[in-house]
Amino acid sequence: MDESAVLFEGCRPWTEPGASAYEPELLDGRMLHFHEMDLQRIEIEPEQRRLTLWLRWHPDWLPEEIRDSPVARIEPHGARVVDWQEEPVEDLPPGVGREVCGVDFYPPNLLHFQSFNVAFTARVRRVSLAVLPTER
Repeated sequence: MDESAVLFEGCRPWTEPGASAYEPELLDGRMLHFHEMDLQRIEIEPEQRRLTLWLRWHPDWLPEEIRDSPVARIEPHGARVVDWQEEPVEDLPPGVGREVCGVDFYPPNLLHFQSFNVAFTARVRRVSLAVLPTER
């Protein structure tokens, strides 16, 4: 995979000064706070080299300006996973990770995601971020 810059869709590029992967700013100016969200599931599409992460705000922490969109979807495209760690938790199915503990981006193209019991690092080409009323 080349080392070209990652494209960002739906949010301010995480490479800009003052931007954050853990608390990204949507294009409409709303801020997401991943530390107030739970990982619902991860969909893996190896043929398309795409991961889809579905997250949901805890109802007690849902910001008023996002009350109509309690679900966030992060889609790293062109993903090549370089590290994956998952600790089974008795009451959770595989790929569900409870609280989000960290989202970091290391230019030019390294994305690190960590939840309570799932963590991965991947080289990516594009990151799409959206907030939605429900999981689709």
